[in-house]
Amino acid sequence: MNTYFDNASTSYPKSEYVAETMHKCIREIKGNLSRGNSKDSIRIAEVFFETREMLSKLFKAEKSENIIFTPNATIAVNTILFGLDLYKKHVLVGPLEHNSIMRPLEFLKKRKILKYSEMPANPDGSIVFERLKKHIKKNTALVVINHTSNVNGLIQDINQFKKHIGNIPILVDSAQSAGITDIDVSKSGIDYLVFTGHKGLCGPAGTGGFYIKNPEMLKSYIYGGTGSKSDSFDMPDFLPDKYEAGTPNISGIFGLWAALKQHNAETIENISPNINLSIFEITKDFIKFLRTKTDYQIYCAENEKQQAPVFSISHKEKSITDISNELFYKYDIITRVGLHCAPAAHKFLGTYPEGTIRISFSKYHTKDDIDYLKNAFL
Repeated sequence: MNTYFDNASTSYPKSEYVAETMHKCIREIKGNLSRGNSKDSIRIAEVFFETREMLSKLFKAEKSENIIFTPNATIAVNTILFGLDLYKKHVLVGPLEHNSIMRPLEFLKKRKILKYSEMPANPDGSIVFERLKKHIKKNTALVVINHTSNVNGLIQDINQFKKHIGNIPILVDSAQSAGITDIDVSKSGIDYLVFTGHKGLCGPAGTGGFYIKNPEMLKSYIYGGTGSKSDSFDMPDFLPDKYEAGTPNISGIFGLWAALKQHNAETIENISPNINLSIFEITKDFIKFLRTKTDYQIYCAENEKQQAPVFSISHKEKSITDISNELFYKYDIITRVGLHCAPAAHKFLGTYPEGTIRISFSKYHTKDDIDYLKNAFL
């Protein structure tokens, strides 16, 4: 029985293939990336290349070298926000942003580097595109949007943005959507796409990165050794080395490589253990079930077609902490309670400062798992 329903924090379970690949890397692979000509060093380079290729195909990017690896999505966001020229510029942000976006923006705002403001949105946080142009200023230099909220699971229609913002660059946070929701950076006109490996992609923690469309617009943020152009004190000006200083998480990328291999196999060959279950249908069904419990307030997308496999609840009388504790201690059900590192989203949804109980599903959940969760709410 899988009673873990906090996949928005990190996915569980990780597959045996991921674990075995990482274990083999740690035990058997000798050497470093781009820092040797041994057989193992060449194998490391091959795995990094293949992983970029798979991510490039997943995101429909034209060039795999435009996929940059970082330790996580947060560092990817910082690399972009601190690498862009945003001095005296204005940034538009969505209403449901995570602190990985809001904290660096607030840091830059307090130091009078930039100003930011919120885009117009419906009560569930979906952007009102018809009103968006009125919020664009002459010095608006960047639009930042969370593709999928980690609080109410709203999926923003990222294909609509470029129609309304024109040539203004757009940064999309796909931490909750990569591997779950289709992303086409070319079709959507995305300039920067931030991703993590340990959630929807079911890879290990400590992996992530970003896609960049125009690298000439973004200076290096972290400087150091790359194994290339070692005769110069300057960072290389080519990708991906321009943004990848220092020794990377080699075993982590091996794990992400394995996770992507498995993701592709499940997608193409339908070898998922839940072939008859859709993660989106599971969510839709469970929200419908909870709506029969009139004491619960549900925070989700108004349009079920924009609903990801994550949503939040609160209770009209009971403390969310008490409910979450009861789910855990009585049923061994793991959820997350609180602000979920997204106070901006909770302020917008009216759930600040207490927060919500968050439930997030995995593609590996079975019907028995869902029935067990339902029984806990009866």
